[in-house]
Amino acid sequence: MRLRLTPAVLLAAIALVEYLAPWRAAGRTLTFGLAAFLTARFVAQSIRNLRAAARVWGVLRTRVLELGLTLAALVLLASKAVVWARLLGPAPPPMLDDVYRQYAAAFLVVAGLRMVVGEFPVRRVLHRLELMPAQTVALGFLGAILAGTLLLSLPIAVERLEELSLLDALFTAASAVTVTGLIVYDPGTFHTLFGQIVLLGLIQLGGLGTMAASASLVVLAGRRLRLKRSAALQESMDLETLGHVRTQIKTIIGVTLLAETLGALALYLLWRDRATIGTPAFAALFHAVSAFCNAGFSTFATGLAGFRDDLSTDAVVMALIVTGGLGFPVLRALGAFAASAGSRRRIPRLTLHARMTLVATGVLLAAGALGAAVLEWRGVLGPLAWPGKLLAAAFLSVTARTAGFNTVDTGALGPAMLWLLMVLMFVGGSPGSTAGGVKTTTAATVVATLWATLMGRSGVDAFRRTIPEEQVHKALAVIGVSLATVALAVLALLATQAGDPLALTFEAVSAFGTVGLSAGATSTLDGWGRLVIIGAMVVGRTGPLTLGFALAARARRRHVVYPPERIMIG
Repeated sequence: MRLRLTPAVLLAAIALVEYLAPWRAAGRTLTFGLAAFLTARFVAQSIRNLRAAARVWGVLRTRVLELGLTLAALVLLASKAVVWARLLGPAPPPMLDDVYRQYAAAFLVVAGLRMVVGEFPVRRVLHRLELMPAQTVALGFLGAILAGTLLLSLPIAVERLEELSLLDALFTAASAVTVTGLIVYDPGTFHTLFGQIVLLGLIQLGGLGTMAASASLVVLAGRRLRLKRSAALQESMDLETLGHVRTQIKTIIGVTLLAETLGALALYLLWRDRATIGTPAFAALFHAVSAFCNAGFSTFATGLAGFRDDLSTDAVVMALIVTGGLGFPVLRALGAFAASAGSRRRIPRLTLHARMTLVATGVLLAAGALGAAVLEWRGVLGPLAWPGKLLAAAFLSVTARTAGFNTVDTGALGPAMLWLLMVLMFVGGSPGSTAGGVKTTTAATVVATLWATLMGRSGVDAFRRTIPEEQVHKALAVIGVSLATVALAVLALLATQAGDPLALTFEAVSAFGTVGLSAGATSTLDGWGRLVIIGAMVVGRTGPLTLGFALAARARRRHVVYPPERIMIG
């Protein structure tokens, strides 16, 4: 009986020899040869599919998962070769063996998925599966996180290969794509320039949104958006009609390029003569993108603590954070308002959305700054002069709106200030922005609903406009699902981690709000704790309600209306 070397047989042989063979050196030589042969078969199969296709672009679209897994297997095989070569060298670091095992395990998983996608009928199911818009948005973020994990874990992306952890790479990629900013290591010293560029790309991709970023390329190329992609963008951006999608994309491209370019130029002019900053041009670009996308990542070991008394730097960063957090619809409305005022034409009336966003943002920023000044005047702000105290309080209020930069030690704040920050982080920025949280208009709608209920009014009004009932229900649903998500995350952390309950609660709220501020507990979390934070970041970025729609998109609506009956409330 002749044994055929099918991918399943090769994969089983690799796993058996990798983990059961007592002869490590010879076993790894054999497993590397088998892995190279298996990867070569995957590559050859993909090339045959491309050459046999009448339209290459059609194959790329329908087999994108297959091609992506083939590329990932090839990259992991090359990474294994690099680590293996260092293990065979003189005096290899002891921890390098663990890194090799991580690459080996990742290769087995990727190769197994590639085998399933390429050899079994599930491939047709995946290709023909009609995903709903919310599912497309959620899968886009997950795909970007996995791709970022692979890139950040490459040997050329890290300075100290022996300290590499795939879980840490997954955590950092999730934090970047969800524009959170929570970290388990210093990206400025741990990653090479290539790794920092990858991190910058993930932040930009996450800030714009995976669907909006890909659609931007289509619009820039002068092509039309497909109906399915437009529907996904409409849902992710909360637009009224499909006709607004292309206009919104153009607004996103223009505002993003203008804001980040001006911010990077301003920071470069401020930092170019600082001896402590090695590459001021890249540092300025990195922090401008990170600030506008409300990510909070920094290439400086102490974040922006070194600029605590630098009014110019803090003002630029705060302006970028607020601009990115207002939302593209509001920025577009403000642009039209300014253009009409400058040309002396009839000034258009700001929409209800824009007015609610601006008022809620102003109230939250003022309340946060006042609260920080009062609660921490003799605390963390104590060593500063009074102008520095006011500047640090204002910066703390702005950065709590999902940015995550810090000029003071967040872990040294008092319990009252931590609670105030959790409220600001939970609310977050505004819809259609790079920020997270439940959004300002959601909180404003709930406040307006409470006021209408207390006043005995049947409808919810704001600025002489009535908020539709379905939007009120949506706001209440977002708040409810978000509170439940945070409660589950806190419960999971308290059940699995040993630490200060307040600090763990702060980390959970920061992760859900995609803020990135930390009370010092993130770096002490074990694997389970980091997975909980990753889940909270993904849910917080994709949106609790959107994620719920993605999971239950195919549920059928019931067309039965039951008779009403009163219940006791309160």
